[in-house]
Amino acid sequence: FTGSAQSNATGDGTPATVSFDQTIRDTDAGFNGSTFTAGIAGKAIFSGNVALSGILSGHTRCLIELVTTNMVLKVADFNPNDAPSGELDKSWSVAAIEMAVGQAASVRVTVSGGAKVVDILAGSSAAPRTFFAGRYIL
Repeated sequence: FTGSAQSNATGDGTPATVSFDQTIRDTDAGFNGSTFTAGIAGKAIFSGNVALSGILSGHTRCLIELVTTNMVLKVADFNPNDAPSGELDKSWSVAAIEMAVGQAASVRVTVSGGAKVVDILAGSSAAPRTFFAGRYIL
């Protein structure tokens, strides 16, 4: 699933659920734009990338989480000030987690320490900047 652009999504500590507007492949029709819902029970591996812009010197923390029905997994937690020109890409992955039928998973990003001016970048379908992937390893 590739991300859709979200302007002024975070920056002041407001959590933003990442939206995805393009589906590359969805074998069990379990994705609705921001949330994956398991259509079968089993272990799933999730990975992705979040691209951000508008990061200012006051922004001191970036937290990326995989939010599931049963838990919130911190997949990245860092100081975004190392980003050149206020823009960054952060890749992440999660080891296998058990998913029951109907359980959901989504991606949330929170940037804090400054103004709510941080954008979530989409890229293009040929070169996505923000994306979310999952696969079952039954």
